Formats: sequence, C-alpha cells, structure tokens
Amino acid sequence: MSTVLKDFPLHARERAAGVWGYRAHAEAIASGRFVQLARDLTDVGAPQVVVDLAHRGSEEEDKHISLCMDLVEALGARIERPPKPDFQLGDNLVDKEKTVLLQMVGTSCINETVSATVLAEMMRRAEEGLVHDTIQEILRDEIDHGRMGWAFLAHFAQKNNVGFVGAYLPKLLDIAVEDELFDTPDPDDPDAATMSLGTLPKTERSRLFVAAISELVLPGLEHFGVDIQPGRRWIQEKTS
Repeated sequence: MSTVLKDFPLHARERAAGVWGYRAHAEAIASGRFVQLARDLTDVGAPQVVVDLAHRGSEEEDKHISLCMDLVEALGARIERPPKPDFQLGDNLVDKEKTVLLQMVGTSCINETVSATVLAEMMRRAEEGLVHDTIQEILRDEIDHGRMGWAFLAHFAQKNNVGFVGAYLPKLLDIAVEDELFDTPDPDDPDAATMSLGTLPKTERSRLFVAAISELVLPGLEHFGVDIQPGRRWIQEKTS
C-alpha cells in the first residue's frame, strides 16, 4: 500500500478501490472496442490517421488498465487484470460505413467526451501525487480518443449527409448514461476523503454528463449537420 494513501480512512480507501477496480474493467472494454473499430475503419476506407488513432487508443486503454490496477494496489486492495473482450460487427450489415460511424459517435464523440469532462473534475478534487497523476494521464489520452470520433465524423460528412445520426442519439445517450452513471460504483454521498481519492457523487456525475452533452457534444454534432433535436429532447426528458 502507498505510504501516503495508507493515511486515508479505511472506508475511503475501500470505496475508491472499488471505483478504480471498476474503471480497470471499463478500460478493458474500451480497449477491445478500439481494436474492433480499427479493423472496421480499415474495412470502410477511413483515413489512415483515424485508423492509427484507433490502434493507439487500444494501446492506451491497455495502459490505463495497468494504471488503475496500480492505484487499486496503492489503496490496499488487489484485482486480477480484466480480459479484453473481442467485439465483432458481423458481416450482414446493410450499410457498414454508417454502422461504424454510429459506433464512433457513441464511443468517441459521446463517451470519451463525457469521460474527459468527468475526469477533469475528478482531477480538480484529487489528492496530489499518485491519484492526481493517474487521472491526469488517463485524461490526456481520453481527449485524444474523443478527437478520433470527431475526425471520422468530419471525414464522413464531406461526402454524406449525416443528419440520420440524430435519430439514433437517444439510444446512444441511453448507453452512455448507463456507463457513466448507473454502472459505476461511485458512492452516492462520498465524503471529502473519498472524493480526493478519485470518486464523485453520482449527482455530480449526472450534472457533468448533462453539461458535456449539452455544451460540447450536441453543438459539435450540429456543426457537421446532425439533427440534434432528438438529443435535446432526451436531455429535457431526463432532467425535467
């Protein structure tokens, strides 16, 4: 256990270890998703720079797994390295390029943008040293992972109408909110010690989610010609 973190209350270390253990599993899923995206982006003729970003994204998510595991151990717990799932799109898609675009919007434009927003707030509240540095390193990569999605959307929009993406926004946002709010084991009422170890109240996560979607994701999608009204209605329904 870290000689610095051992001075934190046991309840704070246990709660934080659970959160970082969960994040290690989430990073393994993200790594597997980027492997699949790199393969499918190649198949649909995406720019090589975007394909390369997907490959690098998978490698960086693998690194994040190790960072999370190291932090769990520093908090006095231990987890097994989570396996990286093998995702497949399937061969009988009517329009594979549109399917890959929707996955990129969901995985990168939405999920990674929200993740970066949440991580930035976590870093602001984090204990200086290992916790802060871990969050900072993951945040730096997550920003680049979000850019990958926007780059592919820009490429696709040059030759296609992307307005159709709007109809899928409620589903993509449902998936994202499940990942960011309901699946995470963040406590509902963490005290200051627990938050300084890299957790946030779920009410704060909810606020950050809405802010990221409303202020960053939807305006960005609209810039490329996506009909964002279904997304705006989704936000209104969830916050009313």
